[in-house]
Amino acid sequence: MWHLLHNAAFFGPDEAYAGDHITYQNGMMTWWGLLETVKSLAVTAVFGFAAGGLFWLVAAAGVKRQPVSETIPSKVFE
Repeated sequence: MWHLLHNAAFFGPDEAYAGDHITYQNGMMTWWGLLETVKSLAVTAVFGFAAGGLFWLVAAAGVKRQPVSETIPSKVFE
């Protein structure tokens, strides 16, 4: 049993498909597999960029700007 778990955890599949295209053949990734990996990473990056942008829009919406005269005192020692 442990041998099967070890093989599943540390070695890739012998063959794998995405639709009609083979992505792994004889344990090696094919060009189509590389394309599928790049597409997956690109989708993840787009969603991450959108989530980051939404976060900063929400975070910046709660910040009220103050005039410089209120944030920096004109006289340090009185």
